[in-house]
Amino acid sequence: MSGDGAAGIPLEQIVAVYQPDEGRTFFSLEISHLDPDAGQGSSMIMQFSDSEDRDLWSRSIRHVANKARLIDVTPYHLNSRNMLRVLWKGSKIMT
Repeated sequence: MSGDGAAGIPLEQIVAVYQPDEGRTFFSLEISHLDPDAGQGSSMIMQFSDSEDRDLWSRSIRHVANKARLIDVTPYHLNSRNMLRVLWKGSKIMT
C-alpha cells in the first residue's frame, strides 16, 4: 500500500486471492489488485502461523470481493480492464 494513509484495498479492485508456493515456515496469502487511479496493479502478502486461519481469510476475502463486484454494474474500471487485457496478451501462460 502507498504511504498516503490508505487503510486498505477497495474490494472491487481485487482480481486474485491465492496461496503462493509454500516451502516456508509460515503460511501466506497473496491478494492482487488493480488501482485504476494509479494505472497499475499491485499485490499484498499476508502471513499466518496457522493454515486454517489463512484458509478462512482466503474464503472470506474471495466471498466479499465477489459480492462487491455483483453489486457494482461495472465491477472493473475501464482502465483496469485495459490493464488486464495488456497483461493477458503479454503473458506466456495465455499464449
